[in-house]
Amino acid sequence: MAEQAHYGPGDNIAGNQTKIDRQTTLGPNSAYYENPTIIQPGQKIERYLTNPPFVPPIFQGRETVLEAIYHRLKTDQGSQLLLLVNGEGGIGKTSLAAKYWQRYQKEYHHLAWLFCSGSWQETLLTLAAPLQLVFPEAMPGEERLPLLLQKLANLPEPCLLVLDNANDIAELKQNYLALSTCSNCHILLTTRITQFEQAPNYSIPPLPTQDALTLFKTHYPKHRLEDDGLFTSIFKAVGGNTLVLEVLAKNLTVINTDEISYSLADLLKDLQQRGLLHLSQTEAVSLARKGPQANLVEATPTDILMALYSDLEMVVPLTEYEPLLLSNLAVLPAEKLAFSLLKELLSPEDSKAFSKTLAGLAQRGWLERFEENANAYYKISPVVQEITRYKNQATLQIHCATLIANLIEKLAYQPGIGHLLNASYAEGALYSRYGEAVLRCFHAVDSELGLLCDRIGYYHKTTGNLELALTYFQQDYRLATALYADYPNDEFYKNYLALTCERLGSTTHALGQLETAQDWYQQSYRLEQELFAAFPGNVDFKNNLDIACQHLGITASALGQLETAQDWYLKSYRLAQELFEAFPGNVAFKNGLAIACQYLGNTASALGQLETEQDWYQQYYRLAQELFEAFPGNVTFKNRLAIACPYLGNTASALGQLETAQDWYQQFHRLEQELFAAFPGNVDFKSGLAIACLYLGNTASALGKLETAQDWYQQFHRLEQELFAAFPGNVDFKSGLAIACQKLGSTASALGQLETAQDWYQQYYRLEQELFAAFPGNVAFKNGLANACQYLGITASALGQLEAAQDWHQQSYRLEQELFAAFPGNVAFKNGLALSCQWLGWTLEKLEQEAQAVAYYQQSQHLLEQFAADSPGNIEFKQNLDWVNKRLAELDPNA
Repeated sequence: MAEQAHYGPGDNIAGNQTKIDRQTTLGPNSAYYENPTIIQPGQKIERYLTNPPFVPPIFQGRETVLEAIYHRLKTDQGSQLLLLVNGEGGIGKTSLAAKYWQRYQKEYHHLAWLFCSGSWQETLLTLAAPLQLVFPEAMPGEERLPLLLQKLANLPEPCLLVLDNANDIAELKQNYLALSTCSNCHILLTTRITQFEQAPNYSIPPLPTQDALTLFKTHYPKHRLEDDGLFTSIFKAVGGNTLVLEVLAKNLTVINTDEISYSLADLLKDLQQRGLLHLSQTEAVSLARKGPQANLVEATPTDILMALYSDLEMVVPLTEYEPLLLSNLAVLPAEKLAFSLLKELLSPEDSKAFSKTLAGLAQRGWLERFEENANAYYKISPVVQEITRYKNQATLQIHCATLIANLIEKLAYQPGIGHLLNASYAEGALYSRYGEAVLRCFHAVDSELGLLCDRIGYYHKTTGNLELALTYFQQDYRLATALYADYPNDEFYKNYLALTCERLGSTTHALGQLETAQDWYQQSYRLEQELFAAFPGNVDFKNNLDIACQHLGITASALGQLETAQDWYLKSYRLAQELFEAFPGNVAFKNGLAIACQYLGNTASALGQLETEQDWYQQYYRLAQELFEAFPGNVTFKNRLAIACPYLGNTASALGQLETAQDWYQQFHRLEQELFAAFPGNVDFKSGLAIACLYLGNTASALGKLETAQDWYQQFHRLEQELFAAFPGNVDFKSGLAIACQKLGSTASALGQLETAQDWYQQYYRLEQELFAAFPGNVAFKNGLANACQYLGITASALGQLEAAQDWHQQSYRLEQELFAAFPGNVAFKNGLALSCQWLGWTLEKLEQEAQAVAYYQQSQHLLEQFAADSPGNIEFKQNLDWVNKRLAELDPNA
């Protein structure tokens, strides 16, 4: 019956039948193959060799791309006219090709659309019937294809041949030369193949955001204008994938038929927390299905999106190593990643094979590959990431074990100074961001993930992002709690839990949440105490208990509980002393003893016990000096020695020994200068150098060398400004910059430059106001704000602006009163309140409100008398008390 379709009226059927019968009996080597087809005179080859493709009713944002492809083919006439239209799955390649067919079909004499679902040879041979070709049954396909292409090449030019879904690189290589014989044809391949050196390609990028929004609203008419920002986030979350956006829009339309029960905010939250394949609400949606017979199908978003890459995987199955590599890329950010960085993080055994695998995945459309400045970069789309994580969920963490271990190593830090051991701070920012992306993909209870949380948290704490640091320390704590619950008799997990409590304590303390910090430290202390009681011979547990005591002392001190702090520090000192005596060669224990002396010196200083303070600091300095002399190349010990110097300088300064204080500060400056020169990327050393400049400025000012002081303060300001510019989220650097403004203001005031002083104090006030607004629970920032008000009040008074001065001093008094009420044992806050009373009294006296002035002077006198009694050697307290007594004597002789 198939042969009869070729006969026309009056044909000699019998003669032809004889010929047909004879051809079916010939073997493959028969000379008949020289003319294997029968084409009857008068038969017409139809213009459309296949059914036209399905053209989407909605076509948005690709007009310029259509024109570019058309002009590309027109201008390439006479050269190879095979063009790869490539892009990731779901980006809209098929829709674009179908629209091209519809738009430019009048330009072509014949058109054919073929869907590549199997071998290209079989697909192309389906054109035999429309081309009026008949082959002997025994003729192999590889012999039929050249004859078919010859027939195609003899059609009037130009013709259009579209090979849709042409994703098999092996098929492209095998058939490229044969297709090239059809020089009369424009051949478009819609493909995920990104690179084929013999043929040009045109890559389809994601739609511009606004065009994507227009398309989204077409499929989801209930979209609201106020949700445009949410759409932009959704667009980024799915990498601008056109099909994904269409499916999500249709899903919203089906769900929100009568009312909006699943909003864009809900969708975005699902994408961020659950993932594209685990949306909390899904319904079946209609979608045009690609293939030789396009039709509408109804399926859930998950099924549709899984089909995006299952076809590709069936065409060219992944090799054994490729799923592992895709798993790692699926947990890293969906952005351009340098080949050198990937090699570093994934540690391949064979670098050449690693490169070849990446390039192969890119060529087949799993990844994108870029070259910039002779460097290779790879990028994976969020959709491929999601599907990879879904398919490999059982082995994902095993696949990524090396990546996790390498990130932990990259973010390792040196305790005490926060110095990253294996990376710069700029690299640390990158590794931290990668680690955060990795952690979002895993929810197992695993100590390695906990350690990664710890490293990321510590990086953010060091660079000043305390809120983010707290987030990762809390995640680490949850993992540690779960592990300890599973293994309550395992001392490793109990100690791990204690350490996570310590991290949370130090971070909440830095945030000014002192009572919360104290609670965390008490939990850490209890756990370490139990461990040490159970394992008294374990020196690590004893050392951890020592550190827990230190932290409780620090918090008690900050809360103004100085005697309690002193008790904790003495416990810490005894433990450190026992450890050092038992292991005198252990430098870590000797360092711990030095730190214990430092804290005891701090407490004695706060209690006004200057001689005791000096003794502790001298012990601290001696131990630090011995450590540094024994290990001159150890930066921790050099830094420890540097830190000891300003403590002795502060004590000498408080005792009125300014020249001695200056010597100590100069030694501090020299050591910090050397450390910073050796490690210019270490922000702690740069911060230490800035503080050294501050102390030298203070001493020069106290010695009356105001120009010298101003120089030191300008250096201090410059360094703090650079630190804050580099790490704007670091509250310590912002606070340091505020102090630098205050010091420059004080020096300008002492030099009689009152307007300049006022400008510096206003900058100081603004910074302190921002810090206190961001961290209202931080008592140091509240105290800084009180001080800023006081300085502005003093300057306004000196400029004759007495009402303004009164307002500033009243603000300062109110803040100091609140601080003293909250922490009555804190000497600094008590002294701050005494000073605010003095200045408010002085301003009121100038405003001739003498009765009110006397009341404030008397309050100051009461506080300063307590200071003088508790700290008889403190010159500052004595001088302030003498001044207040003189004012009271003048205003109220009968007092």
